[in-house]
Amino acid sequence: MIGHVLAQRYKVLEPLGQGGMGQTFIAVDLHLPGQPRCAVKRLKLAVQDPEMVAIAKRLFYKEAEILEKLGIHPQIPNLLAYFEEEGQFFLVQELIEGHPLSRELPLGQRWPEVQVQQLMTEILTLLQFIHRHQVIHRDIKPDNLIRRQADGRLVLIDFGAVKQIRDPQISSVLMSQTVGIGTPGYMATEQVNGKPRPSSDLYSAGIIGIQALTGLSPTQLRENPEDGELIWRDQAEVGEGFAQILTQLTRNYFKFRYQSADEALQALAQISAGPPAGYVPPPLTPVPPPLTYPQPRPGESSTGPTLAVSPAHNTVPTPAPPSSRRAAPRRRFPGFPLAIAGGLIVAALAGAVVLVRWPLSPPSPPTVRSTPDLGLQQLRQARTTATQSGDLGAAIRMAEAIPPASEVHGEAQTQLQSWRRDWQSQNETFRQAQVAFEAQQWREARDLALALPQNPYWDERADPIYFQARAELEKQSVPPSGSFPRASCGDTDPVKPFYRVYISGNQALNRAQQDFCRDAYYRSASNRLYFAAFDSLGGAEAFRRQLGSHFSGVQIEEVN
Repeated sequence: MIGHVLAQRYKVLEPLGQGGMGQTFIAVDLHLPGQPRCAVKRLKLAVQDPEMVAIAKRLFYKEAEILEKLGIHPQIPNLLAYFEEEGQFFLVQELIEGHPLSRELPLGQRWPEVQVQQLMTEILTLLQFIHRHQVIHRDIKPDNLIRRQADGRLVLIDFGAVKQIRDPQISSVLMSQTVGIGTPGYMATEQVNGKPRPSSDLYSAGIIGIQALTGLSPTQLRENPEDGELIWRDQAEVGEGFAQILTQLTRNYFKFRYQSADEALQALAQISAGPPAGYVPPPLTPVPPPLTYPQPRPGESSTGPTLAVSPAHNTVPTPAPPSSRRAAPRRRFPGFPLAIAGGLIVAALAGAVVLVRWPLSPPSPPTVRSTPDLGLQQLRQARTTATQSGDLGAAIRMAEAIPPASEVHGEAQTQLQSWRRDWQSQNETFRQAQVAFEAQQWREARDLALALPQNPYWDERADPIYFQARAELEKQSVPPSGSFPRASCGDTDPVKPFYRVYISGNQALNRAQQDFCRDAYYRSASNRLYFAAFDSLGGAEAFRRQLGSHFSGVQIEEVN
């Protein structure tokens, strides 16, 4: 390849990096004045099957179209060209002069809160842009954020792990190769399991913010053994408002995080203490001479920078703006959301940068604004916790922290009365379920566990009791005979009469099926959804009242 001219335009000078899926080269653009340097990436297909090659080709062009659209953002590397030549696929991208954000985050160095807020605003603004284009980056980390020498702004690189939100036409075989892409410590749980979401990128961004505040690497952060939430606030000097934002960004369960970068940016705007972008980072220790990093293997992540760095030059001429973005004709595809085969073409998509020396200037004094009343935000967060996770204990602690001077203090006190009452009742029910379970009173243990609210907090605690008790009851009894439907989220027993709790109506049924029922549901011919069966009318009435806080029209049916 060295010395070869691709597409009659890009002359290959030297290798830049190599991975299992392809190679990256330094090249010059012969058609532009000054022959600016660029990065040329050659895709190496891992399959020989003609059908798979055809699919890879189609996906290559689709992904290139997406990257071309992303490249219009001033903080994403520009895609200069992409083409096919002699049965091989090539991408041409600009080289970025700068250094990785990881160089500004040495262990033990803590950033001031105001600078971390500015950092988070800049990262989240980038995520807002790519998510609006239906793209999940999947490898947000300091090594993939380059502080550009020209203007001090962060540039997001390495789209080799990019995943477009689902296209049902893509083969499940290809999709399986995208599982688990990312960097340990920055990956959310669902991403580790191969199911990334936009909020997975938000999780990674939040980890970077915590890393900057604490001076700790992600692997040094402790976790709560009960719920997997990160424990970090005792390691940082941070205000309550910003701490809550970072906590919500990094919640273990994706549904409890901000669901979009827009939401997180709105929260940041309420507490922001300085300009969101273009700031100069704090003075750092002297920067060593430029190092050469090999291009990362596609689909892999490493603890080192995922950069493409020139091995032979300390300074690199800045590429002139390209006059042409296309080196060869190519088809266009509709811009609908895509789900791509990362295992086949991941290498061709990583952004290339050049690492250079950049002495930084001290930051200008920030413009400090008065801190607004955070009570309303704290109360909203407490209510979100109570509603989504069901952890009333955590919600109570949040609401109790609202200061008396807050304008929502009275409202919080009213809410606390209700939460404390429910929390006490729920804990007492759970205690009784544990006692019944230990005494092998399976029916009582089952009914008490079932009476607890259906949410992540109580599901984790009540489900083991419920399912084990139900299994023990099934060993002792035979399912009832007759034409009546069997209850689903509870058991029916051969003893009659018994009482079934049910709900009707399409809207309530749909919600109940999705969000409430602990076990498989049963929908009868009369469009009823049966939740549970009880031996006593009193037990059924108690459960009906508990359901009444979630649904209207809950009824009891007696089976004789």
